Amino acid sequence: MCKISVIMSVYNQEKFLSESVESVLCQSESSFEFLIIDDASSDRSYDLIKNYSKIDDRIKLYKNSKNLGLTKSLNKLLKIAKGKYIARMDADDISSKNRFKNELSVMSSNQDVSVVFSKADLVDASGNIICEKWQPENIKDIITSMPYHNYITHSTCMIRASIIGDLGGYNEKYKLAQDWELWLRMINSNLTFYSVNKVLLKLRMHEDNISRKNSLSNSSDGLQILILKIRNHQKMSAISTARNYKLTPIERIKFYLNLALPQSAFKWMTLMYSKYSKNSIIKRLHNQ
Repeated sequence: MCKISVIMSVYNQEKFLSESVESVLCQSESSFEFLIIDDASSDRSYDLIKNYSKIDDRIKLYKNSKNLGLTKSLNKLLKIAKGKYIARMDADDISSKNRFKNELSVMSSNQDVSVVFSKADLVDASGNIICEKWQPENIKDIITSMPYHNYITHSTCMIRASIIGDLGGYNEKYKLAQDWELWLRMINSNLTFYSVNKVLLKLRMHEDNISRKNSLSNSSDGLQILILKIRNHQKMSAISTARNYKLTPIERIKFYLNLALPQSAFKWMTLMYSKYSKNSIIKRLHNQ
């Protein structure tokens, strides 16, 4: 049995797909199977993956006849996976070369750990680093905050296959935030999480990325980058780079308003979003 099953669902990601796939194939820990499912893409995604599968037999390629969405596609791959551990990967993110090695080391030496995850850098569509994605240093704070904010980046995670199997995989009622809902179930089951204090992933922020849509307002790219820095505890960096962007008067006002807000305000806004958003996990859990 292979050590790791890497699972990736792809839908119209030909622009970023090659860089993402190659970041997995070039891992220093090479004992894995790479399960990729194309979710009925209308671009060249399937053909790109097929070409990679011809040159690396670790890739197992599957295709949905119709678009099922991320949650159902991931569950299909979980049923096929043969690895002792499940490593998540999104088709637009980039794993560091030693990501699997670091995470496997934690899993091998800590039998009580069910999920290991790491820090991540936020990058733009071109792969340029915006800032480090902020998360609490203390794992207890990350877990305590989970009902209000999901600090765990899905594409940094490695999960014990037996655990996610016992829990029945991802909840297919959730088209979005399926990872968040899974973490909450794991917490309710008193399972153990481990945070690697290293940046092991580049998390891509772009127009089609759900995380970006849900975290930023419709503003210019420059303003979005500045707000990302502010919300990730890098106000001084935002101030120093603001001069690089030609903000309109309205955008400049938005920038200074965000700059003036305390970090606690962002947590409050996240809580309000969680309570009232149509796709909110908190609202759905409350109604179940």
